[in-house]
Amino acid sequence: MMTPLLLLFNLILCKETIPKYFKTAVVTPLYKAKGSVACADNYRPIHTLPFVNKMFEKITGSSFVLDVNQHGFRREQREPLGDSKAIAFKRFLSLETKLQRNPELGDAYKKAMRELQEEGHMEPIPSHQLKSFNGTYYLTHHAIVKEASSTTKLRIVFDASARTTATQSLNEQLLVGPRIQQDLFAILVWWRYWLIPLFADIRKMNLCILTSSSDRDYQRLFWIEKPTDQLGQFRLNKVTFGEASAPFQAIRTLHQLAEDLESIFPEASRVLKKAFYVDNCLTGRNHVEELSPCNHCLWN
Repeated sequence: MMTPLLLLFNLILCKETIPKYFKTAVVTPLYKAKGSVACADNYRPIHTLPFVNKMFEKITGSSFVLDVNQHGFRREQREPLGDSKAIAFKRFLSLETKLQRNPELGDAYKKAMRELQEEGHMEPIPSHQLKSFNGTYYLTHHAIVKEASSTTKLRIVFDASARTTATQSLNEQLLVGPRIQQDLFAILVWWRYWLIPLFADIRKMNLCILTSSSDRDYQRLFWIEKPTDQLGQFRLNKVTFGEASAPFQAIRTLHQLAEDLESIFPEASRVLKKAFYVDNCLTGRNHVEELSPCNHCLWN
């Protein structure tokens, strides 16, 4: 048994490529039996890995699956969510018209949606599941163009605030989560301390975090690349920018990574907790020779 595993681990290290399966942990929140059940601080995250992953855990834990109970729905006086399909369809038709009038924007939008599918962030919904409306929500979506961005010029934003037939929205029923990151002023002051400041950001940060499979039908959407194609219905597999709980989920995942890998990358762990504002890293060094080790630990 050990010989095949040894060969596998050596191959991974030599190729510097870790299989996606090795990088996925299922995080389950364990209630501490005290305090409000709606407060994330009263839960202890338990992340589990299969046997082979456990052996490689310390250097592969880069992706987490978020369980619904970690961010969760509001439990007090929760109203029925209602049907969101009609409003999502109406807004998609408006989006389609806009993209046809602006071919340049349309091409960029189609490319971004194609990447979501190719990279496993979005998947078509099987036909036998399309008739189910219980536990579903259809997101509307539109583009935000940021010319100054160094990583993602066009960002697709998904709207979880659209009202359903029950005058409810997904965001109204989601727990937002507490504020757990450093204050922006404190981060900027710490950044100015360094003689050589460094700036970086995480490309498509939310899309690095899987959503529990039981919750993905709350992230349905309409999409069609060509007007002659049949209208498709998809669902998102990752934490979605535009949902009220997304910022907390992303930052909480960074903090969990920092705790899990602190013994291996202590400096990177400190930076993850102290120098990140959402997906932007503001850190630095006082000597040139310290730059390369800093970049290396953050990259890993």
